[in-house]
Amino acid sequence: MKKLLHIAVVLTALFNNNSAQNALSIEHTLISEDTLNFEFVNSVPATTVNTSSVFESGYLGRINLGFAFQHSSRLNPFRNWENPDVNLATYVGLGNPYKWLGLGISFNLLGLTNSQGAKNNFGASSIDFQISRAITKKIHLGAGGYNLIQVNTTDTDKLRTYYLQLSGMIALKDNNRKGLNSIYWNVGVGNGRYQDRKLFLSLKNESVNIYGSAALQVLPRSNLIVEWSGSELAIAASVIPFKKLDFHLMTGLSDLNFKKKRWIVVMNYSFLLNKKKYSENSGARIFRNYLIVPQ
Repeated sequence: MKKLLHIAVVLTALFNNNSAQNALSIEHTLISEDTLNFEFVNSVPATTVNTSSVFESGYLGRINLGFAFQHSSRLNPFRNWENPDVNLATYVGLGNPYKWLGLGISFNLLGLTNSQGAKNNFGASSIDFQISRAITKKIHLGAGGYNLIQVNTTDTDKLRTYYLQLSGMIALKDNNRKGLNSIYWNVGVGNGRYQDRKLFLSLKNESVNIYGSAALQVLPRSNLIVEWSGSELAIAASVIPFKKLDFHLMTGLSDLNFKKKRWIVVMNYSFLLNKKKYSENSGARIFRNYLIVPQ
């Protein structure tokens, strides 16, 4: 009996030792596979239309300046469908998603006049926040909110939005020198602007909804985007027309699942103050991932 107990103890010790070694081996394998294995020869244009992305976001020194135009306002019965609307925004990155947390703040100017878009909202503005963390170099987790701080906002701009999201990329080739090289995806849950149409238009914030998007980089500096915002379907194309100028253009149609479609144009200029450090951490080039979202 004592011999059997002794054998059992020895076998248990050996098993535990092997398990620990296997666990270390598995962990080492996962870490070694947690490399992008993808060369960013070209910068990446926008990967979303009306929703957010947390992939490669929140870097200290990243600044985006943007302009968004829509020929009619978003799913809003209080505004004239034929009345075009414009909003401006500035995004500033303040963190590091690989070392601790990515942090981004966006300052939005929603009302440029009292006559176009929403009535009597000249000077309407808001502030958005976003935090993110790289789980691996291919998958990032983030959370944030739109219109968390508001000044003179009207109707649907008054809805505060909170969301939790995963964003990532799938490499189809070794680099983005040629077309059809990668897919960028986003999936999340949120309230506010991500609710179904009925709650959104009623200005109620009573539920959460699922949203997501996918962008195929069809050309070296151009993406084709399909997106579901929780209430509307959109398609768009984004492009960086100049190789040495960080200027981005996106255009597309939203509200495809409704009778009246919405045409969107977004122009965005980006620059990164600490490009060398950013490249060392991520291996990537500048992403236009925090897009100036049409309000």
